[in-house]
Amino acid sequence: MRSVKSAGGLTRGRGFEVSSRTQWLLSMPACSEINCAMQELTDAQYGTSEQHKENTDLRQSRDNKDTEAILQFLISRDPFGTDTSLRSIATGVTFDGSVNPENALKVGNQILKCMVWKSVQDYSFKRKDQVTTMDTKQRAKVDGEPISIDHQLLFQRLVTAARGTYVDNKGLFKFELSSHPSALFDRSGLLREPDKASLADAIWNMTKCSTTLPNLPQEVDALLEHQHVIDGGSLLHRLAWPRGSTFERICSMYVDFVQRRYSKPVVVFDGYASGPSTKDMTHHRRSGGVVGAAVNFSSDMPISSKKDTFLSNPVNKQRFIHMLSKMFQKKAIPSIVCDGDADLTIVQTAVSCAAANPTTVIGEDTDLLVLLCFHVSLASRKIYFRSDIQSNKKKRVWDIKQVQKALGRQVCRFMLFSHAITGCDTTSRMFGIGKKVPLLKLKNSNSLSHAAEVFLDAAATVEDVISAGEKAIVCLYNGNSDDTLDSLRHAKFCEKASKNPTSVKVDKLPPTSAAARYHSMRAYLQVQQWKQPRCPLDPLNWGWILVQDRLEPIQVDLPPAPDSLLQVIRCNCKTDCSSNRCNCRKHGLQCSTACGNCRGIVCSNAPAMSLEEMLKQN
Repeated sequence: MRSVKSAGGLTRGRGFEVSSRTQWLLSMPACSEINCAMQELTDAQYGTSEQHKENTDLRQSRDNKDTEAILQFLISRDPFGTDTSLRSIATGVTFDGSVNPENALKVGNQILKCMVWKSVQDYSFKRKDQVTTMDTKQRAKVDGEPISIDHQLLFQRLVTAARGTYVDNKGLFKFELSSHPSALFDRSGLLREPDKASLADAIWNMTKCSTTLPNLPQEVDALLEHQHVIDGGSLLHRLAWPRGSTFERICSMYVDFVQRRYSKPVVVFDGYASGPSTKDMTHHRRSGGVVGAAVNFSSDMPISSKKDTFLSNPVNKQRFIHMLSKMFQKKAIPSIVCDGDADLTIVQTAVSCAAANPTTVIGEDTDLLVLLCFHVSLASRKIYFRSDIQSNKKKRVWDIKQVQKALGRQVCRFMLFSHAITGCDTTSRMFGIGKKVPLLKLKNSNSLSHAAEVFLDAAATVEDVISAGEKAIVCLYNGNSDDTLDSLRHAKFCEKASKNPTSVKVDKLPPTSAAARYHSMRAYLQVQQWKQPRCPLDPLNWGWILVQDRLEPIQVDLPPAPDSLLQVIRCNCKTDCSSNRCNCRKHGLQCSTACGNCRGIVCSNAPAMSLEEMLKQN
């Protein structure tokens, strides 16, 4: 052993002979046994750590988590599904046939052919000859060509350019001066998401409900004659689905849950028809564009996916609702499946039940509270509204009769209008306009009350609705009775510019009359749908348009700005934009991505790049 382990090791300083190699190899088993014996004797372990960080336990654990996250993302956004449309699996936005990134090689070769025998300085890359990408920014059109530019940047450039072009720019504010009506729509072009929870908070604080009220449902629920009307959409999300359970077992869980918790229950479900709906945009926002695959399932088939993924497909959801409804009926629990939105049916069912028994509506949607305040009559028995979600906060239980008494009959009657005009599932939330102020103004504003009367009139014409809607929005933005939205928009701009001339946010200005026109039409349609079942109004005549089998809101029917002004905010210089022949330089503007040739990058009038941007490019 000494000859093996002594200085020099295998060669021992005398060369690499056959005898040395033989001695070294034959000694290895003996060395191993001695090594193990020494470790057992000393109760010590000898080992070496991984020499590459990719093989460490910490790195492997992190890689496994990242891989699992990617798999979960792809499972819920299957890129290999049956949907053949071009869409972003991250946002769910579907694009039309003009998007052609797959032709990048062909388009690039064509551009190269056009450049042959031409000077590099004289050649300009025309936008129409380039690949159309999935650009999610809203676009304004100049010369019939869409340009991608941030809506706030577009507003600032238009206002700056107008100072030297229009002596009286008051008429300029009938245009949005932005790529989209930013007071009503967000950057992605979706309706601004409503803040319905703030309406419930406002009503609760205004009515000063008794603190002993939360204990009341437990007392009345114990009475055998007490009726419960349950929002089926909320019920679906109350229970977790054990992985591997059959659909029959899952349905039985819901039946047991309802039987144990409620006396005389009636369950009302939403319907998910295959046709377009005014709630298409809301469903798209809530799902994030993620739609699970359609599953052909039966009662004895086990669930193989997550509940949220399964229910994100409207076909799956509709079939499961029908299966669950049939099981409720077998257990003598009345169940109703609506053709569309169930809110009105839930409230009408509760009002019908309250004619004979005290009734509690179980749900989470603020729309139900608003509809109950409108539809419950003085002759009915007690009606309560409450949530069934367990939380650490003290539960709110709404005594509808008490709420009506505290708010007053007029406010309750106009609440449908107030909720629709300030934002619900099918209308936009107006930037900077909350839910509480309209309720307060309905008590003492004749202008707002008169507008509400028009929206409640089933025979109102489109012109009546547009006029009343504009007056209502002017009132909500604290304008005068003789103001129009366009004049108020100009006045608000001047007011804000005097306080902060460097930057006026276009979002904070009221919408134009052109944009408010369609917002009012959508609000009127929603009020009528809340008032009566099977509303005869056609959404296509009331602010909606059909795009790829889906209803989308009409934003505005005017261009972002006058054509003469749109020409000013961009240049088509073939030189370096160093002279006043450049439209941008002449009007005191820097070139931007909207410009035809330089794109605000390769010219002397381009904005200076920050150090961070330079590092990114390098």
